[in-house]
Amino acid sequence: MGLLDKLLKPSKQQEKSLGYGEICQPKHTFITSDYGTPFVYKAWENNILIEDGFVSNPIVYPVINKLHEVASDVPFKVMEKVGDEWEEIEESPLKTFVQTQLTKEVRYNTGVFLSTTGEYFWKTTKGAFDLVTELELLESNLIDVKTNVYNEVTGYEYDQLNTMLTVYPIDEVLHGKYFNPSLKGIEEHRGLSPLQPVYNTIKSSNNRQLASASMLANRGATGVLTSGSDLPMTVDERDDLQKAGDKVLGGADKFNKIISTTANVRYFQLGMSSTDLQMIEGADLDLRTICNALSVPSNMFNDKSASTESNVKTDLKKFYTDAVIPLNNKLIAQINEDIVPAYKAFENKELKVIQCTDKIDALQEDKSIEADKNAKNIETMANILAMPLDENTKKELINKLGFDIDVNIERNEDNPIQE
Repeated sequence: MGLLDKLLKPSKQQEKSLGYGEICQPKHTFITSDYGTPFVYKAWENNILIEDGFVSNPIVYPVINKLHEVASDVPFKVMEKVGDEWEEIEESPLKTFVQTQLTKEVRYNTGVFLSTTGEYFWKTTKGAFDLVTELELLESNLIDVKTNVYNEVTGYEYDQLNTMLTVYPIDEVLHGKYFNPSLKGIEEHRGLSPLQPVYNTIKSSNNRQLASASMLANRGATGVLTSGSDLPMTVDERDDLQKAGDKVLGGADKFNKIISTTANVRYFQLGMSSTDLQMIEGADLDLRTICNALSVPSNMFNDKSASTESNVKTDLKKFYTDAVIPLNNKLIAQINEDIVPAYKAFENKELKVIQCTDKIDALQEDKSIEADKNAKNIETMANILAMPLDENTKKELINKLGFDIDVNIERNEDNPIQE
């Protein structure tokens, strides 16, 4: 067995079967190569996307941060079915649970793990009548999914920052994830991170930022200053010229500045090649690629070349419809499937949790347009009904205009339209 195999092989304590609730000291191996690339074991693999993406990348962090800051501000409401209609419920144990456990912080942190690792884990605490009364978010990069010989999930191994290792039974943890069709995803029952398909772009972006920082921090001479004479200068003359040049030209405040002089000297520019410039200026492409992976419009993050006055409102609406609302719906689906049923049985009511989008301005424009359209349709219908035509002709005209309204037409002086 090679040295690398020995380093990456889990310890004997990791290999032993742990019973539910059993705690032991963790023996995870975490090694860094000479190039800063971590060799990781199981749950630590998720940490690469967190470290290289959310923690380090100047594009990934603001995009994911804004997405979940906005998403966690959208209220969750508890609805009760009364007859054929759903009405918001004022007081109930389920509403208390939603308000106290699904706080902005819990939803934000859950969303960040979902967007970076492709999954989240909620540790549940149940009270009487099998009601979930508390939720605790377990960090995705500290969780290993335990399986049996049939590749069925049997529990979740939680490494609490190298202090203890706990295994929770399957019925105590709610595991939400994005579908991962890869063999690794199927075998290990892990989600697919939205950042995984664009990981090379993230690395490219990080390297570009590193190159820019290095270029500014370690940039060498930008030009050659030489005497205009054909006679060479002495060493002392050259040193005097160097000192004078450093005094006038040196300093960050004179970056990329050319200083004029009355001396008989010549100047030769030392600049980057066009290929180097294209590499440094590729940040916009990285921004669009990463935003596309997260279903977020790039012009919301200073992609000026993709921004026009006409599409700002459209893209803000897409931000909600394509990113924020689907994200919240994923959390709500988990709640309605695994938490709400016990409350429905306990309260003997038909309940569900929804997100309230009524106060999101970007989504109200369509409703305003629809209301204006309906008002115009009603006005048009009123004009038709006021015409001196028989009832059948009026109904025929209304149907031709596409109005799906069955109207009993009666007309008098005070109320020309009655339904």
